[in-house]
Amino acid sequence: MLELLNDVGKRQGLEETGHLVESIRSPRLQILEELFTHLNRIKVVRLACQLADELDLPWKSLALHHSERLGGGRRWVSVGKSGERLNLKRPT
Repeated sequence: MLELLNDVGKRQGLEETGHLVESIRSPRLQILEELFTHLNRIKVVRLACQLADELDLPWKSLALHHSERLGGGRRWVSVGKSGERLNLKRPT
């Protein structure tokens, strides 16, 4: 899932990614926590946090915690090859 989020805007569309992430309703939280702990890509953590919040996934608090941990600026913006704009705000 984290690799898929990393590819959004490069080879993967946001809508399709949202559908795939939505199907991951009950990951092993201990494993996901460890993966998030080693993650240092703001884009991936913020996108995971945004999708988990929008889709009301049970692991959204975990994603929020790691998004806050990484910090960064108020927003992260990218325009993909298809022209799709990805605008990830810092969680409040």
